Amino acid sequence: MSSKLLNFPAATATRFVSNSSTSGSSRIPPSVAWNYDNLRLAEVLCPVCQSVLVEPVFLPCKHLFCRDCLSGTIEKNSLCCPCCRKRFGTWYRHASRGNTLVHERLWEAIQSQFRELLEDESSPRATKASTASHATTTFPKLNSPGSLRKEYNE
Repeated sequence: MSSKLLNFPAATATRFVSNSSTSGSSRIPPSVAWNYDNLRLAEVLCPVCQSVLVEPVFLPCKHLFCRDCLSGTIEKNSLCCPCCRKRFGTWYRHASRGNTLVHERLWEAIQSQFRELLEDESSPRATKASTASHATTTFPKLNSPGSLRKEYNE
């Protein structure tokens, strides 16, 4: 099953890790749910850029993105998940201050298992192509009245 909106695989038990802590926490999902020694390519693709995750970031809603893709989304839009549109502003501020955005263990596993793909994407030719594909015009989404207060109170 896939999402009609973003054209990527729907949530599976292996990709989106369940976390029993509160959604506002900056805690990394438990490492037990990931098989770091045998990652599949489908598990480590970013839904925004459709390439192998570079510095993977788990959001509180359990979606996974490249750090640069997430930063670009934040700069162009509000602090909402590109997949489910759940706000994560408070979590993002705390995680970026504590330098806990990147899932380090997953990033190390990706670097060791998908080294060739990461090197291909970092070549100058691939960089120009990816820059051209990200050059779309987006309009910022304005928050509705009271949404920031609601997030702050949560």
